[in-house]
Amino acid sequence: IYPIKVKLSDSLFDVNLVQKNFWNLTLRQNIMINYRVLFYFAPFRVFDVDNVLSLIREGGLELRMDNIEKANSVLLRGEMLSRINTNIAQSIREILKYNINNALEIMKQASLVYPNHQVLQYNLGLIYAQLNDFENAKKDFTKAYHLDENDVLSGIFALMCHQLTYSDGNRILNDITYSFDNIHFDDVDKMMFLRSLFGFVNGNISGDMTWFDNAKKTPMMYVLNALYSISSKNREIISNSFKDLEIATNGDMVAIMLHRISNYYNQNIKEFSLNLFNFFKNDLKNLDLVYTGPSLARQVYTFMAFLVGANSYVDTLLTNKLLNTQGDVSGILQALALNAIY
Repeated sequence: IYPIKVKLSDSLFDVNLVQKNFWNLTLRQNIMINYRVLFYFAPFRVFDVDNVLSLIREGGLELRMDNIEKANSVLLRGEMLSRINTNIAQSIREILKYNINNALEIMKQASLVYPNHQVLQYNLGLIYAQLNDFENAKKDFTKAYHLDENDVLSGIFALMCHQLTYSDGNRILNDITYSFDNIHFDDVDKMMFLRSLFGFVNGNISGDMTWFDNAKKTPMMYVLNALYSISSKNREIISNSFKDLEIATNGDMVAIMLHRISNYYNQNIKEFSLNLFNFFKNDLKNLDLVYTGPSLARQVYTFMAFLVGANSYVDTLLTNKLLNTQGDVSGILQALALNAIY
């Protein structure tokens, strides 16, 4: 009826344009990227940290980053707490083995048995968020928050999911504002972090981060500090925050890539693409995180390949991996699909 041709923008796939405009993302693009990074480095919750660490080590594993925190165990009987804690430990073990889909199934089954336990709902929401399933993540974060309105982080995460799914989050925004006015925080660092995160999600991109220097830092704090610094275009703080994040996460691959890219913040990526290509091809060896880990790893890896002109190399690598893998290949197929787009 109308003489209109609809197609994907050429600017998405012209590497010269992408390199030129790399640092000039739209507000919507920034939200999509920023929130996924925050979800990726968010902590999982457990009731007994020592018990979970023991169960993880029994499987010959170690935490790669400081991404577990002690949950509130009020109103839980000891036996029930122990069972839930074991379910969570099993799920985290799968995440450490880069089997995030297995972790999701364990957490889903546990939440069916204990449907009204806030910690399970939070952890389930976080796994969904790391898989980019923001509709289900929104439901679980919202339920977690309403089960315990002192859990401001679940509320903020639910609000982030509302924004990512273009749905109305005004009610939960008002509830969080009320919560801040009525909660007594024992941990001042946590309170300041949550206030800064809430401000960031509400569009206050030049918020107060003066508390950060003296805080006992978590991976999410490093990310938030970097994201706030992007608004002021302070390359030194951005790069240092991602460098500290890389150290804090014991060389997590996503943190490494974010650090390397941030070293060239607000500069012409084209001039540094050869350096990034050499890093990409020679330093990124263990790709299990890309194959079966959270979605962000695949997205950053394939986009970085596009940025440095390595998509043909990645296509061959992923195809060979697909042909020689038994079991769950959904992550490899997703990575191949993302790479094929470019």
